[in-house]
Amino acid sequence: MNPTSRERVERIVVALDTSPSSLTALRVAAQLAAQLQAELHGLFVEDANLLRLCALPFGQEVGLVSATPRRLESRNLERQLRALALSLQQAMARVADPMHVRWSFQVARGSVVDELIAAAEDAQLLSLGSHQRTPGSLLGAALSTLIQQARRPVLITGREGRLTRPFTLVYTGSERAERALQLAIHLAQRTDQQLTVVLPLNQDEAERASTRLSTLLADHGISARFIQSQAIIAFERLEGTLILPAEHADLLPRMTGPVIVVP
Repeated sequence: MNPTSRERVERIVVALDTSPSSLTALRVAAQLAAQLQAELHGLFVEDANLLRLCALPFGQEVGLVSATPRRLESRNLERQLRALALSLQQAMARVADPMHVRWSFQVARGSVVDELIAAAEDAQLLSLGSHQRTPGSLLGAALSTLIQQARRPVLITGREGRLTRPFTLVYTGSERAERALQLAIHLAQRTDQQLTVVLPLNQDEAERASTRLSTLLADHGISARFIQSQAIIAFERLEGTLILPAEHADLLPRMTGPVIVVP
């Protein structure tokens, strides 16, 4: 089995905003793009709802220093958005250029999830900020919608703010796990890494899976070690960058490191 064109990562889309987790996602995505010789595409989405609010007579903002309410002016907001877009574009250059990563930058207007889904059509991987429960995070229903409708793997950064070794695949034998396996093969080959494979299966199933996968991975020149465990607590202790079939996405809040969720 060779990784299909869907699993070969040639273009990574990273969602950008002003949050620290967004800039972390940029650094992690650039790190992976450098390793894979992939293009990095930054996407900043202007909130259409906020712009519509400016058109309403009761739209107001509160000054950060004065704490004084004032009319929310669309002209001022447009100027702020242009300045923010320029700042994010410059941040991309600062991160990507030293790594010799090809990059592009786009400004869209709408909802973040809808625009990311549209951008995913021309990419093989999406990169988002931390999966921890912070204000503005895409945890929950929005993240589930993105994973299902974008139909692309989603890289979600962890607390450390970098890719960690090794790539660790959770393999259950499901259709999504097979796609995750193909992605893991591609990533391990391109980055010359050992692969850790976690088998949350019973003893007999785990033995059959490890026998099959050992041969398959060896044929691709990949060394691997296998861990058999059905305990969810073991997932939390896994090292490296986790490659997780989407049926286990409910475990994301438990994870502290980077995770690639495969739909």
